[in-house]
Amino acid sequence: MALLARASAYFYTTHICPQLFLEGEVRELAIDVAGADGQRLPALANLTLIRDESESPTRIQMVVFPVERRRRHERHLVAGRQALAQRLAERMPDGPQSNSAAGLLIPSAGSDTTAST
Repeated sequence: MALLARASAYFYTTHICPQLFLEGEVRELAIDVAGADGQRLPALANLTLIRDESESPTRIQMVVFPVERRRRHERHLVAGRQALAQRLAERMPDGPQSNSAAGLLIPSAGSDTTAST
C-alpha cells in the first residue's frame, strides 16, 4: 500500500479489501498512486484475490493503468460542453425548451439520454 496516495490507501483498507475477500475481484477501481516525487497520479486498477488449493488467500494481484490522459480528455470534453451550453443560452434566452425546438439535444450531467420504448 506504500504506492497508494493516503486517501486511496484508506479506501483500499476500509472498502476494497472486504469486497475483494467477498467477491474475489475488483474491477476498474479509480485510485491515486503516489509518484516518486510525491505527486498523486490518477489510475484505474483491477485486483484479483489469488487462493491456494484449500481456498486460503495467498496474494493479491493488482494491475494498474495510468489514466492521466483520459482525465485530461474528459475535462476537455466537459469544458467544451459547458462552453456550448453557454453559447446556446446566450442565443436562446427562453431556456432548454428552445434547444429542443432548434433540434439540439444537450443532456445535462448524469442525465439518461436513452429512449425508452
